[in-house]
Amino acid sequence: MLPKDLIDPSQTRLLGKSNDYTYYGAPAGDKICIVPVDSAGQGRSMGCTLLKSFEAYGLKTESPDRTEAGWLVVPAGAKKALESVKSEGGWSQQAPNFLVRTNH
Repeated sequence: MLPKDLIDPSQTRLLGKSNDYTYYGAPAGDKICIVPVDSAGQGRSMGCTLLKSFEAYGLKTESPDRTEAGWLVVPAGAKKALESVKSEGGWSQQAPNFLVRTNH
């Protein structure tokens, strides 16, 4: 079964926004997923990880054209995550545990 078949829309939550995407988080069985939705309302990709793996790194997903990325981290982990990617540039904190990187 694909993770999208396990996603319950009532459990989906807004994580953050950029000019190009709105990011949603959703539990999917033993996984957590990020679903980026473009300005036309289309979700063209989805990133998922096992819940037991999430605590170590979080979940990062990138747009198909690689111009943007979203990173869901454990609560209270955003400052440490921002510090770890400061050399990449373009990252901003959208919520207590969600970061977005834009390259334009």
